[in-house]
Amino acid sequence: MRIATALILALVALAGCVPTHLRESVRLRPADWTMEGGGPGRTNEAASALRPPLALRWEYDAGAGFGPGSALAADSFVLVGNQRGEVHAVRLSDGNAAGVRDFGPAVAGTPALGRKLLYVALAGEKKSVVGYDLENGRVAWEYAAGDVVASPLLTGDRLVVVSLQGSVTCLDAATGEKQWAREASAPRRSVAMRA
Repeated sequence: MRIATALILALVALAGCVPTHLRESVRLRPADWTMEGGGPGRTNEAASALRPPLALRWEYDAGAGFGPGSALAADSFVLVGNQRGEVHAVRLSDGNAAGVRDFGPAVAGTPALGRKLLYVALAGEKKSVVGYDLENGRVAWEYAAGDVVASPLLTGDRLVVVSLQGSVTCLDAATGEKQWAREASAPRRSVAMRA
């Protein structure tokens, strides 16, 4: 009886599991939307135009609400963070899940996608910025930047994050090591912009 109960519980737990990493690699192209606003310039300008009439191709249920940030679109995937702290990778072709990773607290801003890592800013978490390797499904590094609800800015080999406490921090994108930090005179809910 105990073995049967344990087996049933294990099957129920596994039934809702989705892989925490992508089974396919993501190849970045210049036209990909890799961070809030599309790229480092944050212009919100796409490389191609929409042509009406528009039609719904698929729907996806991410299981929780979204913050004010946009989704990422890279290669053949859409990546989106939700208020439950998950980042979902969805196939553009059919809307099916390609992977889900639970980071804990809310993902309020749009993550940023680099060549090797996905950069996720987390609200209300001690380690509030995460560099995550999509191919091997592991956290490469974590950094405590304060409460971050704005989207990180990836420019070259640097990642810039702004906390609600008013600090602007620049990290090495590969290692998560702090390069510099500046304190603002008042708390901010803003997004770092490359000028």
